[in-house]
Amino acid sequence: MKITLATLKYSFLFSLILILMSCGTTQKKSDSSTPSLVGTFWILQTLEGKTISHPDDPRLIGFELQESKNRIVGFGGCNNFFGTYNLSQPDKISFSPIGATKMACLTTTFNENDFFAVFEGVNNYQIRDQILTLYQDNEVLATLKADKTIGK
Repeated sequence: MKITLATLKYSFLFSLILILMSCGTTQKKSDSSTPSLVGTFWILQTLEGKTISHPDDPRLIGFELQESKNRIVGFGGCNNFFGTYNLSQPDKISFSPIGATKMACLTTTFNENDFFAVFEGVNNYQIRDQILTLYQDNEVLATLKADKTIGK
């Protein structure tokens, strides 16, 4: 078989077209994509309808659901906390009683026990526009925002 200059040109052109076409097939996740419930650190925004402010400590109040052993770990404003969770259906969730360290935080203005109480009552959730809303039936207990900087 004789390879001509025309055959080489066509082979080169065909290879170039394949390479260029493959460059456009990878899609990046946009910032507006829905974050995963598990593996995302969720920052507390509102609790029982009240906006949360925590100027006493630079750490973020919130939690992460870890897939390993269905664990929840987080920070409540003074203490680290932990427990387990159960996802029984796509939008149904329940938590074990929450355990926490017992630090004495005399300067905090946020009552973390109010936050811990949410986990006793929550039975469903919704994620929309980077916001996780925790409900007890139809009542909003808390809203949390996905943190894109932790765990990345």
